[in-house]
Amino acid sequence: MPWGRKVNNKNSGNMRLGLLVGFLLGCGNIYCCTCVQTGKFDLANEIKGTDVILIGKVIDSTLFTVNSDDSLLPQRMQVTLVKYRIAELETYKGRISNDTIEVVTGLGTGGDCGYNFEIGARYIVFANYRVPYNTFGKKVRPFLSTDTCMHNEIETPKAVTQLEKYLKKRPHKKK
Repeated sequence: MPWGRKVNNKNSGNMRLGLLVGFLLGCGNIYCCTCVQTGKFDLANEIKGTDVILIGKVIDSTLFTVNSDDSLLPQRMQVTLVKYRIAELETYKGRISNDTIEVVTGLGTGGDCGYNFEIGARYIVFANYRVPYNTFGKKVRPFLSTDTCMHNEIETPKAVTQLEKYLKKRPHKKK
């Protein structure tokens, strides 16, 4: 249905408005999941572009909201994210100073690319350091972030073997 053409259906205007609002709220340029896999997956490039790769057990999760008042989000906008606490068991890439890490991701709904970890499961986790949303001159620590565009997966012997083959090394085990 063309946008500029008048249609004699009394609900057509509401439908067009609803579609437009749904699109704008659900998938703005900076909030929409945009990873697109073209061709064959390349684990070597994924490893190269990742700050931290580890195997860990997901302990728990916490929802939190970032508001426009304390972030660079547009006015009256808020984003709900999930912070997963993961017990780090083996590190393949990067430096981890604690036995547990926190990884932030989206909810996995509405096009935010959030990765839904299962509590209690063991995963191979790929994560990158990001700067927090609040950048109004306050000094803040970077945090680990992941999403569905990264190569997170349940730990299996086959997945571990494949990862070690590409890394050509064994993990740093926790004592």
